[in-house]
Amino acid sequence: MRAHCPSVKTEVRDTHQASRLRTQGLRRHALVLLLRTRRAVSTGKRQRRRIFLLAGAALTLDAFLLWLSFGYAPAHFETHLPVIVRQLPDVGFALVPALALAILLPIPRTLWLLSRMLQERPAPPDAVR
Repeated sequence: MRAHCPSVKTEVRDTHQASRLRTQGLRRHALVLLLRTRRAVSTGKRQRRRIFLLAGAALTLDAFLLWLSFGYAPAHFETHLPVIVRQLPDVGFALVPALALAILLPIPRTLWLLSRMLQERPAPPDAVR
């Protein structure tokens, strides 16, 4: 029979407890970072940064969809895009409208976001402190 070793169990229990406490601490710090308000950065700069991030993310997503549709998928299936759309109607049903938006929308959307960024707006009054 195997001998019972309480020190190993205690050590494992302490390790799990320490890990759980670290995880709770990280969650708490992440929540504080998400909820705190940064007063040092002005509202205009924050708005501009947010618009740049949105524009960059949207353009990146559009570029990825175009590469996936016109570059990767035809090479992977060794055929042309219209053949893929005809042979896989469920793919074509979602892909054709997404491609239409990815081709037609990026430039007007980016210009609209940049025009919003350049508009001068008065900063909203600060919340009650």
